Amino acid sequence: MDKPNIVLIITDQQTRSTISAYGNNRTYTPNMDSLAADGVTFRNSYCASPVCSPGRAAILTGEMPHTTGVNVNDLPVRDGIPNVGEVFRDAGYETAWSGKWNLPESFPQEPDAIPGFLNLDWQRQPYRDLGASMDGDITDAAVRYLSGDRTQPFFLGVSLYNPHDICFWIMDQHHDALPCVPEDAALPDLPENFDSKPLESEFVSWLRLQDAVVGGNDPYVDPDCYWNELRWTDDWDELHWRRYLYVYDRLVELADIQVGRVLETIRDQELENNTLVILTSDHGEGIAGHRWVTKEMLYEEPVTVPLIIRWPGVIPSGSFDTVHLASSIDIAPTLYDYAAITDQGELPGRSLRSAIEDPETPNCQYIVAELQPAKERMELKGRMIRTPSYKYMAFSAGTHPEMFFDLDEDPLEMVNQARSETHQKVLLEHRELLDSWVKQTNDDFETASVQL
Repeated sequence: MDKPNIVLIITDQQTRSTISAYGNNRTYTPNMDSLAADGVTFRNSYCASPVCSPGRAAILTGEMPHTTGVNVNDLPVRDGIPNVGEVFRDAGYETAWSGKWNLPESFPQEPDAIPGFLNLDWQRQPYRDLGASMDGDITDAAVRYLSGDRTQPFFLGVSLYNPHDICFWIMDQHHDALPCVPEDAALPDLPENFDSKPLESEFVSWLRLQDAVVGGNDPYVDPDCYWNELRWTDDWDELHWRRYLYVYDRLVELADIQVGRVLETIRDQELENNTLVILTSDHGEGIAGHRWVTKEMLYEEPVTVPLIIRWPGVIPSGSFDTVHLASSIDIAPTLYDYAAITDQGELPGRSLRSAIEDPETPNCQYIVAELQPAKERMELKGRMIRTPSYKYMAFSAGTHPEMFFDLDEDPLEMVNQARSETHQKVLLEHRELLDSWVKQTNDDFETASVQL
């Protein structure tokens, strides 16, 4: 089997449930759906951290944030940790990147500014912070690259900026450049867990202040906090929340259009049969679950992401995997596996190839996500352990620092079982899994004193 070309498409801030193939009946995503129809879609797919830079570093290195050193936004990957571009280039691939990087600079300008990749040239238009004005140019550069001649296999990263524009809509910015909400629009219903705040840990209550970090045992306001969209929702009524969902859906559809242009070029250049395409996102979006918007939380909506992989004739078509847990740190080892690259070193994730080729492959025991919400207080942390049936969250500060959900019975996370006597045994098992992970990976996370 020849080594495949690789096209890695990363959207920004796209929660798993936004694609029609995942059961969403509000969005029109024919291009993402076509990927799913021709490949495998993972239902239980999670980011390594629900914020941009840490999530991207995990995708591109196969390492967790506490290992890459990218715990918060705008930090570089530690020296000595190669990214997929460097590994594939060393393996004889031509490697190129178009779009957002964010490790640390969001949009580096020079051709050699991105380690391991040729940084493709593309022109940014006004509203430089908007995917609505940039994603077409990012895709133009990718299309030009795909249409060129080459004599070796290639790895192309296409990193779109939408549906991230929802951040600006939330903060009442650039509305003239973003999808409008017609007066007669059929607005989405609010999710069933909209008003659910299930015995939240005090740490989560602090996060709800949005521009607060913790001083001693009490929060204090930091006006320079880099993540503050949630505070804009304080005076929203339910109609405003539904308008937000409408706009977010339209932004997903804008990203889908650009995905379609990439797929069309692959098809037109007769590259389909020897090109593995993978679609994912750096992290999810709150979409009004628990009255949450954007990221920086370990609830399902911000921490789940789409994961679709297609290679015609090699990867089964139309497969929807509802069993296997998948993490963004699994992407790099999966790509190395299909490209027969065996010298990339040990990674904490695993190749998903076995699960793709044999649905009876045993599931992994658990996956982990990390949360670090404040640049100014780097000791503030959260961790998530996701097992096949349960989710355990632990936080480094505040009272009642654990949250625990039975996702088989409660997929919307409306009942926190951390203080339930009936769940103490399985809660303890998950606490021990986290302790084991911390020791094995040299993570310096410590759960705050547990108050039962």
